[in-house]
Amino acid sequence: MEIRHVRTFLTVAEYGTILGAANALHLAPSSVSQQIRVLEGGLGVELFERSPTGMRLTDAGRVLAADAPELIARWTRLGRAVTSTATTTPLRVASTEHMVAAQVPRVLREFGIRHPGRQVAADALPDPSSVVASVACGRSDVGLVLDTHHDEADRWLLPATRRGDVEFADLIPVTTAVAVATDHRLALHDRLTVDDLAGEHIVGGPPRCSSHLAIDALLPGQIESMPSLIVAVSWAAHGLGAVIAPRFVIGQAATTGGVVVIDLDTTGYTSWIGAGARVGDI
Repeated sequence: MEIRHVRTFLTVAEYGTILGAANALHLAPSSVSQQIRVLEGGLGVELFERSPTGMRLTDAGRVLAADAPELIARWTRLGRAVTSTATTTPLRVASTEHMVAAQVPRVLREFGIRHPGRQVAADALPDPSSVVASVACGRSDVGLVLDTHHDEADRWLLPATRRGDVEFADLIPVTTAVAVATDHRLALHDRLTVDDLAGEHIVGGPPRCSSHLAIDALLPGQIESMPSLIVAVSWAAHGLGAVIAPRFVIGQAATTGGVVVIDLDTTGYTSWIGAGARVGDI
């Protein structure tokens, strides 16, 4: 989900038609329509009900419309934090290896559009705690961390993100998915619930990651830790368990095939990629 697409979504919601939004944004109507389709495709939901008279928000669209202004405001504050660093100094971004490979390029592309010519130095660290510690001590300007929020308790699962000297802005919502062997009993499902996984042997990455903590919260005592998610997905491909992880992480790890990837309904828990900076910088 890109910020520019969210801005376009809000404009369509305001004007109620593609043409009205296109005129306001000084874009071609086809460009506005394409951005909305990309946003809906990325989220996996329809945001508008389309009719000959205009565009009306769906229930999912109303949820996004309510939260999107704060998302954009946080992104803007993060942009100001970035530009406050001397332009001759590279922006130092820290994250974990999976994030540096799959998600950091998307974030930096958006920064590059807004701040052309700005240099960036990305650092891959072993785990989220190391990322947050690097920001706290000043080695990194921004840390990108995947965390899971327990909605009812209103708390984040990663202890590292609850420290007082680093604050976070939620940037990108993350879909949780399950990877199982192609001949697994669940392989033909379009979508799974936590109840579907009761009694399954769950394999996952190291216990320091937020995915591991989320699985422990959803399915207590069912997860076996592997050295990495690549190893876990390989086990799943051979019928030795099911992997629960962010869809983008499973996609990276499942390069050799042998698994199917199915979205998981994690009602009560929401996962986000957050940008962390020292208190006062966001």
